[in-house]
Amino acid sequence: SSPKTFAVFERSFEALWANGKGRERKEELQKCLLQLPDTTSALTGFVGQAMTEDMLSGLVLATESAMLPHGAAAGAALLCRLSKVKRFEMLWMFVGNKEKIAVERVLVQAFSISAGDSELLAAAKAYGVKLPA
Repeated sequence: SSPKTFAVFERSFEALWANGKGRERKEELQKCLLQLPDTTSALTGFVGQAMTEDMLSGLVLATESAMLPHGAAAGAALLCRLSKVKRFEMLWMFVGNKEKIAVERVLVQAFSISAGDSELLAAAKAYGVKLPA
């Protein structure tokens, strides 16, 4: 069943991800990430003001680990939704290079499947990632 609050999701995600130590638990990570609401408005409401830079970092890195190579479209869709959470721009300024590389890998792979997707283009811009021309 899906978590009732972002705090509940956060606890189960952090226990599984374990600051990257859980990156090989791909199936469990994928299940966990797919528990997040699947529309932008539902996700932004679910998260509210609670997103932190550490959580955003973990979600982005876990999305790359869990969703590539076969779930690139689902991973990119999640990244698109995450780029709309409250305070995203401010939080994203504080993440490092490995997160940007992770986003780029997911978005580029999804873009190779559905080039011209306007949501992917908008997300790439929000994350500061270049998609192939």
